Amino acid sequence: MKTLTELREKKQLSLSKLAINLNKNYEKDYRICQIWDWEHDYRVPSEKDTKILADYFQVPKKTFNS
Repeated sequence: MKTLTELREKKQLSLSKLAINLNKNYEKDYRICQIWDWEHDYRVPSEKDTKILADYFQVPKKTFNS
């Protein structure tokens, strides 16, 4: 998911820092490899995860739709 990578890099976040922030702010248990898989299209985030990402990056949820 190129969009996720671009948004993460725009905020100058590493994969680990993004995972830490999401876990802290949304009481989740995301792992670095999970986010990496999303960024490289090995897996697709669930509807709930998409909402969390959109909220975190303050973009419309449709930003993450392929």
